[in-house]
Amino acid sequence: MEPQGTTIATSLTGTSEKIIMATTTEDIVAHVREWSLDRAADMSIAKDDARAILAEFYEWIEPEGEELEIVSLEPED
Repeated sequence: MEPQGTTIATSLTGTSEKIIMATTTEDIVAHVREWSLDRAADMSIAKDDARAILAEFYEWIEPEGEELEIVSLEPED
């Protein structure tokens, strides 16, 4: 059985990004972590927006322990 693709959609005023990945959960977490850090460091967005991104993804940026709780939704056939 081949791995199912995963869609990650992120959006912020004036920006949207859609990525289709046929990868592992670890790869997805690493991608979202990197995106959130890059977006928060982007000097073109407001400081309040950067803080909101960091707050939203904090547990993925600075995980405590070896496990993260991830909820995935599968499309209905």
